[in-house]
Amino acid sequence: MEVKDIIKKLRFFGGYFFLILLIFETIFFFLLITRPITLDGATKILFLYIFDLNVVDLSTTILWIFLFLINIYLFIQAILLIKLSPRQINDKELLKNIFLISVLTLLIIIIKVNLIYQLQIGNYKDSMNELSFIELIQDKFYVDLYVFVLWIIFISPNCYQILYYLIISAVALKEYLIINEIE
Repeated sequence: MEVKDIIKKLRFFGGYFFLILLIFETIFFFLLITRPITLDGATKILFLYIFDLNVVDLSTTILWIFLFLINIYLFIQAILLIKLSPRQINDKELLKNIFLISVLTLLIIIIKVNLIYQLQIGNYKDSMNELSFIELIQDKFYVDLYVFVLWIIFISPNCYQILYYLIISAVALKEYLIINEIE
């Protein structure tokens, strides 16, 4: 595969498509944190409960902040991948950079999936009991049922992101090794 083809596919699938997915993910993130939740008889939006240390642990609050920051990083990276130009450096260096960036992004996305899992098992305190987040959003006593659907839609693009960066790093490594072998 030509390096120009790799850049073209990287720009489309890793740039434009990834950017569209991140925009949808961010929209669902904001829809999720602005949903009303009833705890202790009081109804507040989830965003207010995230920062209420009487309801959640400090670690859960930090996890929500890190999740948002990782999405900002991925958004910036998608914009930079769109602007990637193969004319700036030679093919060997470009493939090496693509490989390193894709492996780094893959690790960040795996960390993001771990953060999502930690958020799902994070405890929210009610006067009656202590619930994990996933139990909270599945119980219609605390929140409307569509919030669980918002959560599922919010976390589903991670599968595409992991698969995409696995494939692009493998292709970049293969092409880099072919160029090394020719030289």
